Amino acid sequence: MIPRRLLSFLYVTGVALTAFSAIYWPEFLGPLGASPGIILITVCVFLRPLVRVRRSQVATKLRLSLVLSFGVLGSFISLALFGWSPLYAAKFVSLALLTLVWMSPLLMQDVLLMRHLRTAAIVGILICLAGYLLSDLLQVLPHALRDMLFRGEFASYEHSRARGFTEEPGHFATLLGRFLFIAYLIWESGRAYSAARLVAMLCLTAVTLMVLDSKGAVAGIASVILIVSMRRKLLPYLLLLLPVLAWTGSALIANTSVDIEQFTSTSTRLTLSIAAISGAVLNPFGYGFYGFYGATQLFGSRAIDWLSDYPLVFTEVREIVNDLVNVSTKSTLFDFTLVLGWPFLFMLRRVVQLVNVRDPRAQAGLVYFFLTALSTSANLSITFFLGLVVLMKVYPAPTTRKMLSPGHKPVAITAGFSPNLTAHRN
Repeated sequence: MIPRRLLSFLYVTGVALTAFSAIYWPEFLGPLGASPGIILITVCVFLRPLVRVRRSQVATKLRLSLVLSFGVLGSFISLALFGWSPLYAAKFVSLALLTLVWMSPLLMQDVLLMRHLRTAAIVGILICLAGYLLSDLLQVLPHALRDMLFRGEFASYEHSRARGFTEEPGHFATLLGRFLFIAYLIWESGRAYSAARLVAMLCLTAVTLMVLDSKGAVAGIASVILIVSMRRKLLPYLLLLLPVLAWTGSALIANTSVDIEQFTSTSTRLTLSIAAISGAVLNPFGYGFYGFYGATQLFGSRAIDWLSDYPLVFTEVREIVNDLVNVSTKSTLFDFTLVLGWPFLFMLRRVVQLVNVRDPRAQAGLVYFFLTALSTSANLSITFFLGLVVLMKVYPAPTTRKMLSPGHKPVAITAGFSPNLTAHRN
């Protein structure tokens, strides 16, 4: 058997190392080789059965095994819909493995220690800042080191926006923003709620993401500020929040307008979102690991036809739909819904029910994680699910708290009070 602390340490080390995500070596590993952190996380997933730990009632309530089984059930449905395809069969194996890796925080939640997660978030932030300073701002990385950190198509980059050690600016901003939120949520656990600290955190995150100029991450933090600022205890800080919100909103509108006219990001995400929604509505059981490519191609083609009269740039989405290059809806939520169907959405609903949404900090975290999951996918899904795990552990709903701490005396929860959750840090 493997000690719990050792596996927790190895896993969170992998999480921190996902800040290096443009390596893609060895090439045959594909997304698994994007970062040494992803490889380490994969190893930990396979070692998980060797750790003897009491299964939490929270994990039981998520019914993750049942949700994952729809990846197999949906594959049989897709086999009937699309027929036999060697390509789809090969993708069945790879996508099933990637799904386990991307959802691994939920699989590993009984093993993870909060102090390890806190350290991993801080190390991840430091790696991101080092990437911004050395690779983007000063550009002093030696060629040999740069060639090792950026492989293939990522070795050269045409945009001037910061991307640290990741594939692209949007990924960098989302990863840094999530690390900041995870570190904040863990640091705040066990403390009485402070509106001033929450406002400071939101302003810091907003300014950081504005500097990095990522539309998806900026939209996420702007929405969080807008929703959270409506709370009574935050009204005195509204004068401070409004300029930040106005700044982020105007920049977001300007950047989106330019992107629609000249680039592919917004057009691709809009088209694939429509494709994913239509596919999920028609088949609530999902298309499984086998049918994800076929569903993306079928409904993506229809979405392109529907939007062909609008001034959108379809270059990237045609590569995805027609040539099956880097197939994804560009959204964690839509990707998993297409694969696992509505059961995945029901599981997310259960996650929200297990979090104390009356706490403004937990509410802010939920909004930010879910909104950024609408515009990022693939390996970035790991930090999305990790954020949900942190929220369930340190900001549990009152009923969940009693399950996590047998014999613990019930505590009245208010928007301005957070119970001492120090017990959950370990």
